[in-house]
Amino acid sequence: MILQSKGCEQSRLGFPGVVGLIDGTHISIRAPIKEPDAYINCKKFHSVNVQVICDENMVFTDILAGWPGSVHDSRVLCNSAVYKTAANKFRGNTHLLGDGGYPLQTWLMTPYRDNGHLIADETFFYYVLSSNRQTVERAIRLLQGRWRKLQHIDYLNLKLIVLIIIAACVLHNVCLLHDDFDEGLHA
Repeated sequence: MILQSKGCEQSRLGFPGVVGLIDGTHISIRAPIKEPDAYINCKKFHSVNVQVICDENMVFTDILAGWPGSVHDSRVLCNSAVYKTAANKFRGNTHLLGDGGYPLQTWLMTPYRDNGHLIADETFFYYVLSSNRQTVERAIRLLQGRWRKLQHIDYLNLKLIVLIIIAACVLHNVCLLHDDFDEGLHA
């Protein structure tokens, strides 16, 4: 579910109607007992995939954690509640900004594929979209820097792992909403 935040429809450097920024990250875990190979990601370590959507203030408005690390970001998105209910969530000309790992949708702007033949306008679009997306990347870095436990979760219970990740995201929001940007905290 996408939570509404103050001024959710933003006009970000040429992108009116932006209601959020989407990205995925991998949280390192101990190899699960069941289907451990499914949790090996493209960087060859065991992980769970975490999809986050944040607003312009790095506050997470949607979190989906628990997919095996081998699952691509686009597949996580296509199986999410955000994707399945997008017609109701993104009315008018509102949308998310995402990277090239996501499918282009009417409600999800992604960059042009850079095959070496982009024209100047496409290159500018790519640059501006990427610049705006840095907010979600920064939010993820802040989350993982603040809650060091997310560097590696050494439990076997996948439900507990998901709860730890979601709890860290909620605490991240509480800290931001109370103007606590201290990146030196860790759990």
